[in-house]
Amino acid sequence: MHELSVAQSIVETAVEEAQAHGASRVVGINLQLGRMSGVQREPLEFGFEISSKGTAAEGATLKITEIPLTIRCRSCGAESGVEAWEFICRVCESGDVEILTGRELAIVSLDVE
Repeated sequence: MHELSVAQSIVETAVEEAQAHGASRVVGINLQLGRMSGVQREPLEFGFEISSKGTAAEGATLKITEIPLTIRCRSCGAESGVEAWEFICRVCESGDVEILTGRELAIVSLDVE
């Protein structure tokens, strides 16, 4: 379960940032989690609860915004969401696409005291 190590990194980063800005406690962490990030939400939440115990982030809420997988076709320029792992343009059926969103794993903001 690599989500535990990801959760530990999130807690460490949040606590370090809070302390660097003179805060003593992390109240909330706002996180973006892309569908294609390789991280599953439920194990991450569980790992966060474990990792935050005994830290300045203990009891903090972890607000996760899930980011869908979207692509842009390099052939026709169309942008579309991808439901399955089929990286084909819905307009022209080209396989020459680039991923626009869905790989995110980022702390967007912190709520601190």
